[in-house]
Amino acid sequence: MLNVNKFDLTYTRCYCEENIYLLCKEIKEKQNEVLEHCSVVYISNQDRMVPLWKQKAGDGQQPVVWDYHVILYVEGSEAMIYDYDTTLSFPASAKEYFIETFKPEYKLKKKFDRYFRFVEAKTYLEQFSSDRSHMVRM
Repeated sequence: MLNVNKFDLTYTRCYCEENIYLLCKEIKEKQNEVLEHCSVVYISNQDRMVPLWKQKAGDGQQPVVWDYHVILYVEGSEAMIYDYDTTLSFPASAKEYFIETFKPEYKLKKKFDRYFRFVEAKTYLEQFSSDRSHMVRM
């Protein structure tokens, strides 16, 4: 089980991949044995329009549409999700997170289909780099 307090961690709004990198770094430094049970999950789709519910940036009822989102998945007796931007608990059970965040009961248009890319946290720490050029408006 991962032992972290959300309020002791570094968080920057709209920098999900950097926030998760810093969380992985914290885990490596303080609970290295847990790192092998952690995966970083990229959520996106071909059109870079991913609807997610239960996000702080939303109004609570409607989804927020991100170009991508990054969370931490931790395996254990109960799989947990660490998402700084959710209105759910931190961490949230993976089951609750996926039901509340992705609303599988809703039939979305094909362009909103999501894909999930799992990267071992150890690999993420070794190879992470960030490029924010897509956020610059010309």
